[in-house]
Amino acid sequence: MADIKFLEKLKTYDRDAVPDKILKKVKELTKHADFKLEAMEKSSKAAAGLAKWCKAIREYAESLLIVKPLLAQQAKMTEELKVAQQSVDSKQKDLAQIKQRLSDLQDDYQDTLSLI
Repeated sequence: MADIKFLEKLKTYDRDAVPDKILKKVKELTKHADFKLEAMEKSSKAAAGLAKWCKAIREYAESLLIVKPLLAQQAKMTEELKVAQQSVDSKQKDLAQIKQRLSDLQDDYQDTLSLI
């Protein structure tokens, strides 16, 4: 029963929020000279599987340290683009109105010229 709960905790572990304290410990553990997957597989497949999981979580968490700031920057730039696009849309509407007004004035001018 305890094994099932342990496995469930591993499956549902929030890999997107590994605390720095735990990440540091896992880094030390997985980079240690004795942490060799081949040797673990020979002595215990369960230990080897857990070791692979730890290594994968470490690598994922380390990659998030690079990716998260980039995602935040992307979100900020996407919002800036949205605001800029709204401004462009507004200016294009203004330009369309100005062009329409200019066209109307030119038509009025042509009509006036034809009357003279």
